[in-house]
Amino acid sequence: MSDPEAGGEPRVLHVTLQALHLRDTKNFFCTVTLNEGMIEGGAKQRTEVSAVTDKPVFSSRSFQFASTVEWAENNANLAVMVMEAVRAPKAEGKKGSAKPYGNCAVDLAHFQSALEAGEAIDCQLDALPPEGNESTDAMGTVTVKLQLKDASESQRPGSDGTAGRNPSSTFDHGSRQYLSLQVRSAFNLPLTPEGKPPSVFVAVKTRDQEINDAPATTVVHGSRNPVWNQTLILECDPGSSTAVLAVVNDSTNSLLRKAEIPLDKLTVAQKYNLELALPPGDSRMYLQVCLHSLEEPPRFLKENPDMLRLEVDLGALSTKLLVPSPEVVAVLQLVSNEDSYVSSISRAVRSKTQLPQLPLRSVKSSSSWDNLSETLAGSRQASSATNGNGVAPEWSESFVFTQQRREVADDNSALAIEFFQRQGSVSPIDELDPGADKMKFIGFATQKLQPLFNDPRILNDGEHKAFDNVRVHLLGLPPSAVSLRVGLQQASVFIEKLGRLSSTLKVLPGQTAEEPERRGMLRNLCRLDLPLPSAIRAVLPPGVDGGSLVSHSFTCLLYTSPSPRDS
Repeated sequence: MSDPEAGGEPRVLHVTLQALHLRDTKNFFCTVTLNEGMIEGGAKQRTEVSAVTDKPVFSSRSFQFASTVEWAENNANLAVMVMEAVRAPKAEGKKGSAKPYGNCAVDLAHFQSALEAGEAIDCQLDALPPEGNESTDAMGTVTVKLQLKDASESQRPGSDGTAGRNPSSTFDHGSRQYLSLQVRSAFNLPLTPEGKPPSVFVAVKTRDQEINDAPATTVVHGSRNPVWNQTLILECDPGSSTAVLAVVNDSTNSLLRKAEIPLDKLTVAQKYNLELALPPGDSRMYLQVCLHSLEEPPRFLKENPDMLRLEVDLGALSTKLLVPSPEVVAVLQLVSNEDSYVSSISRAVRSKTQLPQLPLRSVKSSSSWDNLSETLAGSRQASSATNGNGVAPEWSESFVFTQQRREVADDNSALAIEFFQRQGSVSPIDELDPGADKMKFIGFATQKLQPLFNDPRILNDGEHKAFDNVRVHLLGLPPSAVSLRVGLQQASVFIEKLGRLSSTLKVLPGQTAEEPERRGMLRNLCRLDLPLPSAIRAVLPPGVDGGSLVSHSFTCLLYTSPSPRDS
């Protein structure tokens, strides 16, 4: 038995679904729950939905559960529930339903001695019908493999002989990728065949996944210009080449528009703020995408002690906006000289020229994806859109920058935040006039980075520093304030702790998760990111994209440098 108070190392129960042989041919998925008598319902994890079959095989069949191993005292068991996915059309923003098909359980105390001795146990279990079923015959069999390991051993990917995938719990180190999408809005969607505005939702899926199994937004009813501002997270294999974004008419469950996102064109941990064309016609969608992965970081990040990782948690404005807006976006960037940046913004405001623009990349064809890597030349990161309609905008979102010490340790180096909002309201029904969907610059804030270097607890101990009242200059309006939490540490130290951190963070929301939970999962993904260094923004007129003037070869040099000195 593990005794943490006596200095014993925590144990981890590894569970692998080896085989399922079921009576019926349907779409199935499984939930696996460790019940140890301490928390009602226990720790629950799940597979993806299978194809139509009576012998489902799941790519996400391996799970890990931290355990007290006090199984006899707590009447502990491992429960496996086989669920049948019911393909019902979406209604009122809800996902397709599922119903219990069969269930089985393992009495863990029965195998405790063998598991603690390091043995691997294979259990073939009868899947009993759910309560209320007229038949008492087994619905099939489920074969489960059990192993008990130390926590340190369990952090290694594939330590149980499988890929170690665990999509519904924590980030699986190095063996999975996650695509996060902040779905903002769509414009000029087509009318239905009856000439009415459609009721639509957005789903994102892999090529071989069904729409009803895919992460999806809620339904916006009767609108050609729907606004969602919702988070979707898709789990995908590292070898996956494409994610499919589908705009679906909820009334008929038919596809209105779709776009493909080539994952191999995305740079890991780089946020892209996109305008996607949805042909035919002038339909388009606005969203942010980011590919998250824990693949091995470049060697120079491990070996260069001067490479720093800056993590920023953006909170909320302290006051409401005078002009309400359903979409408010913040753009974060690093500037080399705070005074010069503020002066250039002031000049632009006075002259009403070269005002900052939202860093938006238009994707009008498949060839447009080839140019996205140019974004690395600048360090401007756009937030998701949040509601500013009668409430103070709140983001609760994380951003990560990787930079060399000399670029951020200067007395004048600062974090700059620019704020944008949609210009006026957009009719949910009418076709948009040109320019009606644009975002307007409304203000900015700056925070010097030097206080981070003055506090040894930040850089040495990994603590975060809170800036609760960073002054926000709003154009023509009384100032407001924004809250920030900022952390700074060596990239090499972050990499050393990455495995331990990843094992504690849940990154996939449940099927019925509300938007706050989804955004919480996105923050966890960002906490695991280590983006490639980008050229810190030079002091340029704020309306000029630094990516077009700062040489991209800086980033490429850092990619390929054989030693820290050459970086």
